[in-house]
Amino acid sequence: LRSENKTYDRFRGRVIFPIHNVAGKVIAFGGRILCKDKKQPKYINSPETEVYHKSDILYGIYQARQAIRNADQCYLVEGYTDVLSLHQSGVENVVASSGTSLTKEQIQLISRYTKNITVLYDGDSAGIKASFRGIDLILEHGLDVKAVVLPEGEDPDSYAGKMSAEAFQKYLEEQAQDFITFKIHVLTDGGRQVEPAKKVQVIRELVESISLIPDGIKRAVYLKSCGDQLEVEEQVLISELNKLLIRKRQKIRKADNKAEELTDLVPEPEPKQDPLPLLSFYVEKECLRLLFNYGHESFYGEDEEKEISIAEYIIREMKDVRFENELIEKTFNKTVNLINEGKKPEPDQFMGPQDPAMSQLVTDLLDMKYTVSKGWEKKHSIFTGHESENLPDAAYKMVLRLKRKKVEMLIRENDDAIKQSDDTQEQDELLNMKMYLKGIFDELNTKLGIVISR
Repeated sequence: LRSENKTYDRFRGRVIFPIHNVAGKVIAFGGRILCKDKKQPKYINSPETEVYHKSDILYGIYQARQAIRNADQCYLVEGYTDVLSLHQSGVENVVASSGTSLTKEQIQLISRYTKNITVLYDGDSAGIKASFRGIDLILEHGLDVKAVVLPEGEDPDSYAGKMSAEAFQKYLEEQAQDFITFKIHVLTDGGRQVEPAKKVQVIRELVESISLIPDGIKRAVYLKSCGDQLEVEEQVLISELNKLLIRKRQKIRKADNKAEELTDLVPEPEPKQDPLPLLSFYVEKECLRLLFNYGHESFYGEDEEKEISIAEYIIREMKDVRFENELIEKTFNKTVNLINEGKKPEPDQFMGPQDPAMSQLVTDLLDMKYTVSKGWEKKHSIFTGHESENLPDAAYKMVLRLKRKKVEMLIRENDDAIKQSDDTQEQDELLNMKMYLKGIFDELNTKLGIVISR
């Protein structure tokens, strides 16, 4: 370097570390100071050039890449000497961020060899909290991240030198924590009980990190882990996560001036929502599916003197049963009208731009249930029957299940009426009705072979 017409060595008084690119070529140097001088930075690097951008490279990546592949794991440290000390302890799948904050380019470089990163932290709480951004950046790029916190006053270089190679490797394996456990430990000062206001802050910070994960399944798993450890209902976390995701998508749409569907929200169930309407919908849809696909098939019933079609049986049994879903009832009635006219229901009769919802429903009805292949049956000696082999039984049980759901909904409505009623006589009548409906419900359970534990 030149200063006031004088030339001096940039790396004077420092130990030099050559920095290699992934191809093994030396592209820069790093220097660590040998004496204690607070006026001088601990590390300095070569100036950036066309071939060296410190945000794009990791110290030790060339030497560690094969070990990272073999272990499917990368240890991330801060300094050059940390990398050397870990290598001497037998941990070769380690790289350093070369004294810079972790960048997306460095994460992408690691992702070529593994999707698993373990960050090693000095036992300095303030420094750990300052480095949370690195963990969030790793999560944002779809990688899995764990953390190991070394004892207070230690760094990877000093701590590895105090232990045998085997003991140090075992320590890293045993102390690795997923980012949820790690953040809770740090933010709550070792997992101690915290006051409510502090706990709210911790929860919000964790949900913020989880929201960065692009994989919806991973987000759901980490939400559950967060809820279990902080003793918070998962529903609350889901709601908070969805708010964050919505806000982020709104920012993206505003920036791009484009409409974007919110397709990656975690399904958020309504608190204490009655599942019966949804279950009833599936049973009603199943009724329509059997009618649509097998209505023309005939069979002899136990009390029938002549053959009866599946359609005739379903229509007769469903005469006094009202469908809850308007689309299914509309499609059912159209199917019944066609059958009554002596026509076989065909998909083309329901398709068309005039009613896209019905078109989609009929398309869904044509997707038959999954069956076990013949090859699988032969290989594993697993033999299962298809519903088409015993259509009368399939239709009979389907009708019973639909009636059971209707009765169950009537019982719920009756219970609500009992709670709201203040009239003694009306309550007695409602209780009698409940006993009557309960008898029908139990009878349907018996016919379906359903055992209700009490």
